[in-house]
Amino acid sequence: MKNKIIIVTPSDEAYGLIDGDIKFLEDEDSYLSHSDILIKYGTDTYGMDSIFGILSIGNYLVDVPVYFLAEGNDNIVFLNVSNSKYGKLGLLYLPTNMSDKQKESLNSLSSLLKDFRVEVNYNLRIEDGFVDSDRHTMKGICGLSSKSSNKQKKA
Repeated sequence: MKNKIIIVTPSDEAYGLIDGDIKFLEDEDSYLSHSDILIKYGTDTYGMDSIFGILSIGNYLVDVPVYFLAEGNDNIVFLNVSNSKYGKLGLLYLPTNMSDKQKESLNSLSSLLKDFRVEVNYNLRIEDGFVDSDRHTMKGICGLSSKSSNKQKKA
């Protein structure tokens, strides 16, 4: 998978977002960080008057724009952080409020992410000025389909 980021959108007519739509984000020039791509996406989607208009590219850890996309705007966010040393790695951020269509779309991505070691982050919150979450690491996103869930139970 060459994309750096996958976003599963909520329904939001004000911003033209379709419930469960899957967006693949990539940096064409391969020099922008995950954080910068997310800030650009947030600004393009939610406008300069949103929190993303305040965030400047190059100045934030990835947790900041992820928090505002996931918890602030109910997007599901997957970051591909794979590298040659550790292989296929991903970070999945789940908002507190997810629609059934978002869950179905996320489930449809399970075959694409089956070989990834994924850290699932949920209950995102700000604590002492830092973004924090509860975490669980798993192979793929196998808890989302009954077929792969059975594989996990056998392991």
